[in-house]
Amino acid sequence: MRISIMSVFTTTLFLVIVGSHIVSVANAFSDSYSLLPSKRPQMTDFQKGIKREKLQWRGISTTITQQRVISAGDSSTSGCTPRRSSWPCSSSSSSLNASLSSIAWVASSAFGGMTGAPFVIQSTKTWYKSIPLPSYTPPNCIFAPVWTTLYTLMGIASWRIRNIIQSTSNINNIVGAPTTLSPIIQKNIIAFSLIHYAMNISWAPIFFGLKRLRAGHILNVLLVLTLLPIVAVYFSIDPVSGILLLPYLAWLGLATRLSSGVCRLNPTEVKYGCWYNNAKLQDEIWKLRKDAAKKIGL
Repeated sequence: MRISIMSVFTTTLFLVIVGSHIVSVANAFSDSYSLLPSKRPQMTDFQKGIKREKLQWRGISTTITQQRVISAGDSSTSGCTPRRSSWPCSSSSSSLNASLSSIAWVASSAFGGMTGAPFVIQSTKTWYKSIPLPSYTPPNCIFAPVWTTLYTLMGIASWRIRNIIQSTSNINNIVGAPTTLSPIIQKNIIAFSLIHYAMNISWAPIFFGLKRLRAGHILNVLLVLTLLPIVAVYFSIDPVSGILLLPYLAWLGLATRLSSGVCRLNPTEVKYGCWYNNAKLQDEIWKLRKDAAKKIGL
């Protein structure tokens, strides 16, 4: 089954739309669940911190509203025409901005992952199907939909974490139980996630584009090692975000095992300062076939 850029684009667009609905449903479920005191577990330090922040913001909002009402009443008693309140418009405008922000964030994550699609598509049509592969290698047709789905889930999870952090003044209030993770990772989790994302999208150009199989496997191992603390911190801040990353963690484990098998079946040799492996050999054979077919008019 051939994979085209248009099919990847269509799948990505569909998953972005579905992802935005998942965010809305998750938020609605969280709100409805909070209304069931009988099923509500004992609050953790993280939940207490979030509740404290919400109460503070509600108090500030109530105070501002009362001040506006008093100002409008004073202006009406002094013979001046009170100004129409802009609160409904501001509320709807902020809600629209939040929706657009979430869609843009998730779309950026999904479409950013498409940067490696040309390398994957070109390689799976040429040298990749000519080299020895492990018996558990997935079909080529599932790479595009699986990775598009995973990038969408990563975008939703990171957007939720970013949203919680931005709505809280102190990061220490939202990190739950003490962990052995580095405080630098906890307090800079979004930056750490973006670094991991950049490493992820660089894997396809290295493994498929440059045919550097061992370098791609090493990068896979680094991705797993950096993803584990990210999942742990996500769980401590927002369990839903941590759950959204579990499919990515599982697939990344499979990809790491697969790249290890590919390297074992196609070892890289270094002679006279140059490296060579079966992937590079098969790629050159495909190029020679293409040139020969072009010369004879096929």
